[in-house]
Amino acid sequence: MTSNKLSVLLGALVLTLVASNCGSPAATVAVDPAGTPVSTPSSAASSTAPSDDPKTVVTAVQQGVQIVGTSFASAALYIDLKRRSTLRDELPMALTSTLCTNDGQPKLNTYTDPNYPGYFTYCSITAGPIKNSFSNTGLGACLVSRAGLAYDGVAHQVTLTSSIVTGCMLTGLIAVGTKVTLTPSSPAAFNTNYAKGVIVDLSSTALKLYLKIATNVSGNKQSFYTVNQWGDGAEEGSAGSFDSSTGDLWYEYRDERPNTDGWTRHARMHALMTVSGTTPTGTVSLSFASSDITVTGSNLYGMLITESGAFATGLKARYWEVANPAAGAIAYDTVGNWIETPNDKCYTATSETSSGCGTGLAGFTTNTKFACNTTDSHITVANWGAAITGQTFANVDVDADTQF
Repeated sequence: MTSNKLSVLLGALVLTLVASNCGSPAATVAVDPAGTPVSTPSSAASSTAPSDDPKTVVTAVQQGVQIVGTSFASAALYIDLKRRSTLRDELPMALTSTLCTNDGQPKLNTYTDPNYPGYFTYCSITAGPIKNSFSNTGLGACLVSRAGLAYDGVAHQVTLTSSIVTGCMLTGLIAVGTKVTLTPSSPAAFNTNYAKGVIVDLSSTALKLYLKIATNVSGNKQSFYTVNQWGDGAEEGSAGSFDSSTGDLWYEYRDERPNTDGWTRHARMHALMTVSGTTPTGTVSLSFASSDITVTGSNLYGMLITESGAFATGLKARYWEVANPAAGAIAYDTVGNWIETPNDKCYTATSETSSGCGTGLAGFTTNTKFACNTTDSHITVANWGAAITGQTFANVDVDADTQF
């Protein structure tokens, strides 16, 4: 089974893992019924610091990311395709998950369409890499929770019982009786900036996955990161933080599968959330960037998409690509080769051409390392995980290989 197919399969089987607390009833995520968040987040905070258990921390961040995706739809941000659509009949066409493929690509695949970058952002968060990246993290967090091990730095062999296999959505993926190795440590042995860490070694199973999860809690800020290493050499990492006292939500995803047919993908976001108690309820503003360089046989294609703004005044999405690079992958290392396809879109609840967006988030101006091209010197997924200290940025910077 290829890692790509596995990711899709896990996405179908395990995406509900964290939200469902590994098989127990899912926690209710409160959504702002008005669909338009207030201009500033609530400062309400819990009087007790939240747990730094992996399941608890990952759940908190995942809830925030889910709310960001929900805010797009509940704020009634529209795409006007200027034509009758085979996807839906009405015009303009509301953003819904049915407009996205299972791997998070817009079914609108005309890159030059002015609505494409806004459509892509929505699909990436609600149905694509960002949503799916929680699958493996949730799997590891569930196994750790179910095993009930001390964070003693010792490698423990755990035999998967039927309740673990069922509860962690592993039916059909790993058989009951399989032995897996879990190594919990405190602080995380592989990055001491985090209070807890666990290595989940599934490399001898059909999943062929070696996973590291680290978590930390500072006041009301919960943070985690993961690094996944697959049997075919591909590496994938994600990091997220949520501060319920300020409403700040951070998330980053890095995926490198540079094979004959492969890709490098990188997404980074910051959102300001409304908060009730310790639960995110709506999205005030968003700063988002995503790059994708894909190789299919002799075909090479790359794009950069950004979206930023406030949901009340307008979200501006922008799109760049390197089309038919004469020099191959090395052409993606030159800022000037990334050409923008301009658009006049500024999405609000009542208009897609509002005047409240400003210029949005610019593309590369000093370097292209954010795109994780195979010919540049960007940080590897493993080194990124070993160095990360947490997330504090207010806006995404696409000229920065890392933002901690």
